[in-house]
Amino acid sequence: MIRFAQIDTAASQLHRIISIREYAVAPDPLPADLVEIDNTITEEHSYDPASESFSLVSTAPAVANVADARIVQLRAMCRAHIVGSATSDALGTTHTYPTSETDQLNLNGLVTSSLLNSADQAWNRLMWCADATGVWDRRSHSHEQVRAVGTAVEAHVVAAQNQLKALNDQIQAIVADASLSDEEKRTAITAVTW
Repeated sequence: MIRFAQIDTAASQLHRIISIREYAVAPDPLPADLVEIDNTITEEHSYDPASESFSLVSTAPAVANVADARIVQLRAMCRAHIVGSATSDALGTTHTYPTSETDQLNLNGLVTSSLLNSADQAWNRLMWCADATGVWDRRSHSHEQVRAVGTAVEAHVVAAQNQLKALNDQIQAIVADASLSDEEKRTAITAVTW
């Protein structure tokens, strides 16, 4: 049997193999889209008519695509970390505060209210928080305590954003590292984690 690759002749340079065909006798005349091949050529190869040679087509994703996908994943991890919770010692011992987007908006309102009402010594607000044993309750917070919680949540968010930037910079450095092969780059990028 004689093997032929049916190639896509519409491509300008490299022609992908559409199918592999076997004939007992070579077609005469030989169609322009058939090229005789040996047993080592598969549909994972492409054909270069200029050099009349085949090359294996890489099925691995491009490094830039791997980097972009990893950055998207890291952003999601950063967001999950930010909206998970934050801790503060505003009440004298460590308490955990919710930090969903709604919780952060509510906290901004409380901080603003604490600033606008700073002269009112009786001012206090109930805020959701969990104590060291994990018991959630609405606990009373003074002006200073509300602001301390706000500062702690801000520090929590900024730390997460800084970590995301450092990981993003690490990925960009891997992409730009000319000493690494594409496979080494893909491996190093996927190893970057939160």
